[in-house]
Amino acid sequence: MFENLVHFLDSLVSHFGHSDGSSPMIFDWLMVAVAAAIVIYTFYFGISRTIWPGETDPSHIKYRILNDSDEEKPDAY
Repeated sequence: MFENLVHFLDSLVSHFGHSDGSSPMIFDWLMVAVAAAIVIYTFYFGISRTIWPGETDPSHIKYRILNDSDEEKPDAY
């Protein structure tokens, strides 16, 4: 399986041109665009889930922790 991946990547590089630093190639820009898209999506997803977690299930454990009832809670230690 690893050999197939290496062969696939070699064929992509040979098809789009070698990246020797002499000029920007399509494959180089494609790799940068994919990496940038992954980073942007990851930051967006992380920030949006931090601000709006979206958990509405009333039996979720966070409601048990946040509930200020008169029940005796066990010691933490």
